[in-house]
Amino acid sequence: MKVTIDLALNHTSSQHAWFQEASKDKNSPYRDYYIWADSNTDLNEKGPWGQQVWYETYPGSGDFYYSLFIDSMPDLNFDNPKVREEMVSVGMYWLNQGTDGLCLNPAAMHIYEEVDNNAAWWEEFKQDLIQNPFQ
Repeated sequence: MKVTIDLALNHTSSQHAWFQEASKDKNSPYRDYYIWADSNTDLNEKGPWGQQVWYETYPGSGDFYYSLFIDSMPDLNFDNPKVREEMVSVGMYWLNQGTDGLCLNPAAMHIYEEVDNNAAWWEEFKQDLIQNPFQ
């Protein structure tokens, strides 16, 4: 029997420690792990299937984060090299557990809006996994 892990790297849970810290402290090292609205952000922007994508961290806070799928799954900021490193570590973790492979679920195409950026990220991910020997 072979085991393949369905790997969704786009987001974390809103209950994840990184997001909890980032949402409470704008100076948190995890703040830039997520995508936050600024004064130029259209908070009424809709996603590819007409869904809401900007959510307020706490009612009345005026602090909004991007979440493509649902408010409880804030998207990670893949423009941050630390996020990309962390996601390679996630992949390596599962491979080191003896997993036979990683399956990218359909959310994989939503890391970046631009197809070329997506392809570049997934190539970087693959190369980083190849270059790091399994334990």
